[in-house]
Amino acid sequence: MLADCPRQPVTACLIVRNEAGFVAGCLESVSQFVSEIVIVDTGSTDDTLEICKKFDVKLFHHPWVGDFSAARNVGLEKATCDWILYIDADERLSVPPNSIVGEQLRQPNNISLEVLFRPRVEFTPYREVRLFRRMDAIRFQGRIHETVHPHIRSLVDTGKFDVLDCDVEIQHLGYEGDLAHKHERNLPLLQQAVKENPARVYLWCNLGETLLAVNQPQAAVVALKEAIRLSRLSIRGQKQHADGAQAAILLIHHLLESDAEAALDLCQENRKGHPNNKALELLEATARFKLGEAESLLATLDGLIGIDAHTFVDPLTSYDKRIFGSWAHNLRGDVFVRLGQHDRAVEDYRSANLLEPGVAEYAIKQAAFSAASNG
Repeated sequence: MLADCPRQPVTACLIVRNEAGFVAGCLESVSQFVSEIVIVDTGSTDDTLEICKKFDVKLFHHPWVGDFSAARNVGLEKATCDWILYIDADERLSVPPNSIVGEQLRQPNNISLEVLFRPRVEFTPYREVRLFRRMDAIRFQGRIHETVHPHIRSLVDTGKFDVLDCDVEIQHLGYEGDLAHKHERNLPLLQQAVKENPARVYLWCNLGETLLAVNQPQAAVVALKEAIRLSRLSIRGQKQHADGAQAAILLIHHLLESDAEAALDLCQENRKGHPNNKALELLEATARFKLGEAESLLATLDGLIGIDAHTFVDPLTSYDKRIFGSWAHNLRGDVFVRLGQHDRAVEDYRSANLLEPGVAEYAIKQAAFSAASNG
């Protein structure tokens, strides 16, 4: 939605390769906000280029060399507006009515704006730098999960520039469905990236997540433990620590089915540094339930269910909304069953089923304990 938002002195920079299913939607979402669209194609063989040519874009070609930053920096070199919007073909821009982003772009001390970014469709947003000034001193770094953060941080450290939150939103659509092709592409890039930038926690975390997805659990555990270790040593800011929490979450998920006690120990250890992390709260409650607890978990679950996932924002972390919805209701239903309160359990299973009707487990539990209560 771009109501009441005139075009701004912004170049939207995209890199594309075989994005025919996504790119039109992205270009439609940005075309009324930006003054220029620069697209760098890295070797499309589908209809991506034909679709792009239907829009007012500047189209360039750069051979794929296994380095996302190299392609993105070509786009920065070709841009001519004062500001850059960094966006991908599988993302959609949204600007609310009466947005103040135009005013923020005109403030001379602002060097970048952090948008509300939703990495998956049913996730809460976090803050991400996607709008930044076009400057020679700002370039992307990293062959995968490329970033401009180090350059922006260095400029902010001079005391001459500010970073502000803005009301622009970006929704990422590309992590829905089968991701096997992305895992296959990303794994060798991530393995090389952690060698080139071994202190970046996010790379180790994503490597661990990818290794789990391709069924290499032993290597995944090593990568996730390294992410957690590095996050505790890091002096580079809150983002490194937040990425360490995400690595812990992935590792705890992996442990829960086979070793609830080890999962609980890891939860407790990591909650010391991340006491307000909502995913860790639910995981700790799950581990405690598996180890026999019940009533003591209700306060935690009540608190999670009481959060409005539609408005909740943690600036550093995105959460699966099911943490505050179907997952929390399902676990609370299990707790009530253990306490012998079947009527209350049925209400929670019903809520979980309404929130996530595709999960048969919730409907089965609702029916089973409804029958037990009536019997």
